Amino acid sequence: MSKKDSNFFEEHIEKIVLAVVGLGCLWLFITRVLLSPNYIEYDNQKFDPRAIDSRISEQAAALESKVNRKPEPKPPYQPRVNDFIARLDSAISDINTSFALPQPINNPPEVADNRVYRIPLIGEVNDVLAEHIRTVAYVPNVEIGEKNVYGPDNSGPNDIDFVTVEAKFDVAGLCKRFNASFAGEDVQQDWRDPCLAKPVFASVQLQRQELLSDGSWSDWQTVPRSKIDPRKRMFEIIENINDLPPGGIKVRRLQFDDAEVRMDLLQPGSYRIASAKEEWFPPSLHEKYVGRQREADALKKREAAVEKKEEREGDRSERRSKQVAAAAKAHPATETAGGQSAGEAAEGYVPSTAVTKTPSRKSQPDRNKPEKEHPQKSPQKTKEVSKTTDDVYKELDEISIAGSTDMARMDKP
Repeated sequence: MSKKDSNFFEEHIEKIVLAVVGLGCLWLFITRVLLSPNYIEYDNQKFDPRAIDSRISEQAAALESKVNRKPEPKPPYQPRVNDFIARLDSAISDINTSFALPQPINNPPEVADNRVYRIPLIGEVNDVLAEHIRTVAYVPNVEIGEKNVYGPDNSGPNDIDFVTVEAKFDVAGLCKRFNASFAGEDVQQDWRDPCLAKPVFASVQLQRQELLSDGSWSDWQTVPRSKIDPRKRMFEIIENINDLPPGGIKVRRLQFDDAEVRMDLLQPGSYRIASAKEEWFPPSLHEKYVGRQREADALKKREAAVEKKEEREGDRSERRSKQVAAAAKAHPATETAGGQSAGEAAEGYVPSTAVTKTPSRKSQPDRNKPEKEHPQKSPQKTKEVSKTTDDVYKELDEISIAGSTDMARMDKP
């Protein structure tokens, strides 16, 4: 085959491939080397990895020089109130005003509060009582808090041991001492503060010791609040002022100066008892409640015994009446000596000439009448039973703190 018959592409295919490869390499060199995509925008400028390090190093050195240099004193402050008043007067100079416009005034320098108050005596806790109760109660099965309050939906029956501690505290005396220290006659007139004169209860702490295996006692330990207390985190004692939440002591005083919070703090609620034979009471009332329960049980047993006895006597009288009726029917006209009828003789009555006198039938109670003819006995028994525990509940209501209780006027601790 001659060269004239050959194709141009077949003759120059190697050169064409080399040209295409060369153009591709040139494109990669320009786009990936000369025009690198690894640029970073910083301070509205583009830097390559090497240049960005140099730029940051320069800025760090400049910042370090500023930090290490000596502070430059600022120019003294010059009051500009007069300049502001002049500008205000010039702006309204053509307006005829018959009233004084509000103008800024110089704030007087703050004066340190050198008030001195006499710290009131807090007082002691007296008449401490403790009691242990073992019963079945509804124990919470989840974490209780302000958003998840203790109730039947999040608790179940379980065995539990109650240790209830009760004490008395003279709140009325505390209120009088606070008033005398912060708003009394001995305090200067401009220092008297009715807000400080009202005591606010912020914590109640209970401590215990544990008997160790060697017979010695452990150190005093703070007893945590019960699991059903929704505000147990709020009642945690903060001893360091730096640990106070935002708002400081003023916000804490407002939070604790609430009737519901005071009730939960001083008289926390108890677990709901699941047993019908037990009820929660403070130690001073629980012993009385148990005694009344025993009296009620004994009264019920006595009533049951009396009813059973009356029932037996009623059955015996009924049988005796049937015997008398049968004897009278058999001898309707027969009389015994002394003018007694056969029915009376069957009843066991002696003649009138006998030395022993037996009361007549009219003076004896009618035992043949059924019990339902004396309806007054049942209400009287119920009343006696209900009186055994109602007075204990009434005493509990009297010593409990309510939302409307004025603690400054409490006549008893």
